[in-house]
Amino acid sequence: MNEELRAKNYLNWLLSKRSYSCLEVEKKLKGKGYSKETIANILHYGKKMDYLNDKKLAGEIVDYRLRKGEGTQKIIFELRKKGIEKEIIEEALAKITPDEEKRSIENLLNKLKEEKKGNPQKIFNYFLRRGFTYSDIKEALGRDVSALCVCTEEVV
Repeated sequence: MNEELRAKNYLNWLLSKRSYSCLEVEKKLKGKGYSKETIANILHYGKKMDYLNDKKLAGEIVDYRLRKGEGTQKIIFELRKKGIEKEIIEEALAKITPDEEKRSIENLLNKLKEEKKGNPQKIFNYFLRRGFTYSDIKEALGRDVSALCVCTEEVV
C-alpha cells in the first residue's frame, strides 16, 4: 500500500472520531512520519472533499460552547489552540449577539446561586474561568463587582 493511500485511510479514521482543523490533521500526519508532499496532498484532498473545513468547524465549536455556557474568551482560546485562522474566528464569533451571551450568564447564574450558596466572589470567579468578560459579568450580576475582586498581590 503506498504512502498516500495509507495517509488517506488515516485521515478517514481520524475524521470518523471527531472533526479536526487543517492544522490538527497536519500535526497528526507529521507525527506519523508522512512526507511533506503527502501531507500537502492529503490536506488538499480533505479540503476538496469538504472533510476539512475550518469555517464549518469554528461554527460548530462556537454553537456547542455557547450551549455549554462558555464565554467568548474561552471559545477564542479553544479555536486558536486548534489552529484556526483569526479571520475565521472573527467570522464565527460575529454570529454571537450580546443578548445570547448575557442570557447564557443569567442561566448559569440562576443555577449557581444554589451551588455556590450565593457567595458572589465564587460566582464571579466561576464566570471568569468560563471565559466571560468583566463587563458582561458585571452587567449580569446587576451591581458593581469591583468589591468582589480579591487582590492577589502580596504586600512587601
